[in-house]
Amino acid sequence: MTNDDLWADLVRADGVHEARSSFADRPALWVDGTEAAHWDGHETLDIRLTRAVIRARRQELRADPRVRLRRSSSADWLEVGIRSPGDQAFALELLQMAVAAHGAIVGDRPQT
Repeated sequence: MTNDDLWADLVRADGVHEARSSFADRPALWVDGTEAAHWDGHETLDIRLTRAVIRARRQELRADPRVRLRRSSSADWLEVGIRSPGDQAFALELLQMAVAAHGAIVGDRPQT
C-alpha cells in the first residue's frame, strides 16, 4: 500500500471528510468541523489527537519511534512517520482515536 492509498483509506473512515487545510494549501482530513490530519511531507502525517488523548497516552507515544510529540505539553498535534504497512495501520488507528476524541458520529459523512 502506498501513502496515497493510505490517504484514500483515511478519507473513507467514518466521521471523516476531506477539505482544504487551514494551515497550508493542501488537502486535510476534517472531523466534526475540526482539522484532524494532513501530510507534512510525503512520509509524515500530522494528526490532531487532542491534548487529553496525548496526555493519557504520553508514555506510550513517546516510546514509539514512529511518533514525534510537540515540545509543549499542551499540544494537541503529533507527527507520525509513515514508512511501512505497520506504520500505515498505526496511523489509521490514531485517526480513529482522533475521530472519537473530536466527537464525530460514526457513520456521519458531512457533505463537501
